[in-house]
Amino acid sequence: MRLTLTLKHAITQYDAPSWLVTAIGVLLGATGIGYVFAHPEPVPVWMFEVALVSIPAASIVYGGYWVATQQLSRSDSWRIATWCLVGGGVAGALLIGYIIAERVGGGTFIEPGELVILGVLGGTVVSLYTAILNERHHSATAIGTVDERQIIDMGNEPLSQDAQLLAELVVDTRSWTVLRLLSMAEEPLGLETLVERIAAVENTDQTEVYVDLAHVRLPKLETEGLVRYESDIEVVHLSDRFTRVANANEELARKGRQLSTEPQQ
Repeated sequence: MRLTLTLKHAITQYDAPSWLVTAIGVLLGATGIGYVFAHPEPVPVWMFEVALVSIPAASIVYGGYWVATQQLSRSDSWRIATWCLVGGGVAGALLIGYIIAERVGGGTFIEPGELVILGVLGGTVVSLYTAILNERHHSATAIGTVDERQIIDMGNEPLSQDAQLLAELVVDTRSWTVLRLLSMAEEPLGLETLVERIAAVENTDQTEVYVDLAHVRLPKLETEGLVRYESDIEVVHLSDRFTRVANANEELARKGRQLSTEPQQ
């Protein structure tokens, strides 16, 4: 199901920025492979050169897939695509300038064409994934983290960490649904089963739920120590901390009663 869902989502969600990133990866990869084939080397060297070209090109193509499958605004998608294009262009221009300077100065340079291709690939990969990591940080913060101003001031006595986390989970409806479904199950749930149940509860598209769980919700819940996600076999386990967090509802209730009995200022 994983392959079916990801392919379906990619086909339906690709837009101009994600296609641009993908096209850059395909174009650079094809150019690099063509250059390697046009300049035969001993087999070990040839295989190494193919790897040097194909791995970063594949990374760029995957970057285009990532842009397509995330719920990004159009401006954010274009920002990533622009960084990808600019990074590769700048790296290529610098290397071309260096090669020209070497030749004008009378120096020799071995395989300048391949160096330029590798430089463009490297610059593109670095700039692309720098932009992606930055966007992932902002996305995770926006979706999975509650601004402290959104949580009611509970008085002078601070809440425990478990109670604070419970208050955040109450706001994050989907994460709470994930934990509730896991707690109701008699055994750990496969990601496919979890996706189907959440989609049924929310009456929404399974593809969107799958991408959201795999890339945002489950990693954050695992960081909080609430679940353990085995990504290789796509199985989600509920951790012991969930019981402590769930039991913190009594602490929140006591704070709520205290607030309700305090005189209004």
